[in-house]
Amino acid sequence: MKNLQDSGYNDIFIPNMIILSPKYKEYHDALTSINNRICNDLGLYYDSNYNLIMK
Repeated sequence: MKNLQDSGYNDIFIPNMIILSPKYKEYHDALTSINNRICNDLGLYYDSNYNLIMK
């Protein structure tokens, strides 16, 4: 994930895919929602290097 972030994938590619594809936006929103729910339910978070850490 760090390599993707460093290459602009999360800041450039993903936002543009969301703009270009309503289906991708729907998928991205659902994936983000379930990821947030799992992290909240299990007490997990991502550190600055995108490592999954228990609270």
